[in-house]
Amino acid sequence: MLGRKQFLNYAIGVAALCVLCLGAAAFQRRSPRAIAASIGSRIADGDLRTFLGTERASIATVFVDLTCPHSRQLLLDIEKTEHARGNYVQLRYVPLNDEVARELALLGICTRQLSIGQSVGRLVAIGSLSTTRLDWVAVDSLFGRGPTMRLKECAAGRYAQSQLGTDLRLAYQIGVVRSPSLIVGSYLIQGRPPAPVLRSLLKVDQALLR
Repeated sequence: MLGRKQFLNYAIGVAALCVLCLGAAAFQRRSPRAIAASIGSRIADGDLRTFLGTERASIATVFVDLTCPHSRQLLLDIEKTEHARGNYVQLRYVPLNDEVARELALLGICTRQLSIGQSVGRLVAIGSLSTTRLDWVAVDSLFGRGPTMRLKECAAGRYAQSQLGTDLRLAYQIGVVRSPSLIVGSYLIQGRPPAPVLRSLLKVDQALLR
């Protein structure tokens, strides 16, 4: 038998849990615009127009640093959503940490440019293994010798360097200071949203991007 005090504590705990569940459910029913506004900051219209002028139509743009575990987890979260099967989420790189982050960013740009290893799982694995330098042995084992040679040539080339410079300029213009960061509609969200919130954010209507 529960004593009166124990029963009251139990009842309070159950009530608190119910409130949290109802709050989470209500949050998920909110529109993507409302969610983005509640956890992000609005981008100035001029900056947004300039930014969208460089983007294809997409639901969200994600800025990541592959040396950051939160960035890697966000990529895996996105990979699990239906939007990973289309060009709904644009990926850009902001190597905020060190030279390893820059090398990983160039590798990511080149996998996209050369259409090598479209699954982000490989990039996430290489990022987790590359602590003091880019682990080309891991790249070779995951992509194969031929593709690895092409990736090395691309990473040292002018296109990848130029693209990374564009990514960094856009990040600076928009105000990205953390990795990961997302642009959803006209809002900048810095940090990794929980997976359920991310799924709600990615339901943004294309009209929000105009």
